[in-house]
Amino acid sequence: MQSISEDPYIGLLEKDLKDYPPTLQAKHLAKYLGMSMGAAYKLLKSGRLPVVDVPGSKFILVPKSLFIKWYAACLRSNRLDEMDENGV
Repeated sequence: MQSISEDPYIGLLEKDLKDYPPTLQAKHLAKYLGMSMGAAYKLLKSGRLPVVDVPGSKFILVPKSLFIKWYAACLRSNRLDEMDENGV
């Protein structure tokens, strides 16, 4: 089994997202994944991503490192169709 540092998906995603902040908001996911803000919020609220819900704020955040691991796992297992379930 290869380590995370050897995972080609992780490396590509880290390069793609290098200019993004350490915690991603819906607007970042929408831009990167090419989806609407509504779809990005739906993804954040779906329970598929590890998120941080900031109390007293409208922001739902996902740590960039965890997003990269999640998205790489989707790419490795060819589960991108999971993002299309229920409009996400």
